[in-house]
Amino acid sequence: MRWHEHAPSPPPNKLTGQYSSDDVDHFKCNFGVDPLIASIACDLMREHTDMPDNIKIHHTLWGLALLKIYDTEKVICDHVGARDEKNFRKWSWGSVGWLANLEPYVVSQNPTERFDCLTDFYID
Repeated sequence: MRWHEHAPSPPPNKLTGQYSSDDVDHFKCNFGVDPLIASIACDLMREHTDMPDNIKIHHTLWGLALLKIYDTEKVICDHVGARDEKNFRKWSWGSVGWLANLEPYVVSQNPTERFDCLTDFYID
């Protein structure tokens, strides 16, 4: 099963049943990508890297926060609610490494080339 098929998401607006663009913007401000791209990245890491089976999606989000916020580990650890710096360091830097190992699968030499799982998204 794919992570993005059952990943937790913010609750929809009670009146419209839709997700707020503010929720997505808040997620992007913290992690640098929207929730769907983060979830797809988790799936790709599971498929194409030696990522351990016991990793949770929040561990990957820690890695994305580390790349986005670029502050001390202590500050980011507090920001994401990690229980201790050692645990945060293990999973966040591991996630950064597994994400980097996806380069052959997500980086296109041709910017017009599209990927089904990453519609309208490519890395120069």
